Amino acid sequence: MKLITQEWLDRASEDLETIEQLHQQAHLTNVAAFHAQQSVKKTLKAVIEE
Repeated sequence: MKLITQEWLDRASEDLETIEQLHQQAHLTNVAAFHAQQSVKKTLKAVIEE
């Protein structure tokens, strides 16, 4: 795996960890949704790089 691919996947994983911390807080649903979108975007960038 290319280094840049792993870096994108690491950043995507960080977004998922953030979602895990936020999902219990109803008033932060919009923030969790943003991080979900960012995680998908970063994962797709990793696929493109590879």
